[in-house]
Amino acid sequence: MTLDELQKAQNTPTDFSRLDAAVIEDAMLTQDARFAADSHLYVSFYTKPTLRPRESQEQGRPIYRDEVYVRILIPGDKQNQVDRLASEQDIQRFRKQYDAFLQGKQLNEGTPLEAVGFIPPSLVAELKHFNITTVEQLAEVNDGAVQNMQGLAMWRQKARAYVELTHSPEALHERVSKAEQENAELRALVERLQKKAKE
Repeated sequence: MTLDELQKAQNTPTDFSRLDAAVIEDAMLTQDARFAADSHLYVSFYTKPTLRPRESQEQGRPIYRDEVYVRILIPGDKQNQVDRLASEQDIQRFRKQYDAFLQGKQLNEGTPLEAVGFIPPSLVAELKHFNITTVEQLAEVNDGAVQNMQGLAMWRQKARAYVELTHSPEALHERVSKAEQENAELRALVERLQKKAKE
């Protein structure tokens, strides 16, 4: 490379657009992996009046302003809860829940525990105490929570079976086919027994 070529290369601005795109894509992939389990969290936004000390001192009376807070709960874990002033990252990370909050609704995706017939009402109340409100959350409860609550492993397994059955058309079709086959076998058995009883 000649001296002129070197000086020309130094004076040419570097095009960082491809690098910027790669960095942004890498950040998106990292963020997706970092927040992959967010669908298992119970997240709600709410407003809370917050005392404004400076304005209160200036006015000589308490002045409050409504602030948006976020509450993040891990189903089955009463010890690890987040309840703080919502940041822009919280709003972006939990966009669906934030949009529901703006519309005056709380978003809790999944099948409510009360909607399935296999969970007794007393257990529903106990699970809600541990921030488990949907069958999907129960199916994803971590092993630590299972160890802290007697019998939860069995209910988690039932919830997993329910989720698999209801979220997979193939599993549902297989279950229906098996039930139809068993039903046909039982009918044939009843007919044979009725014939024997007549003899």
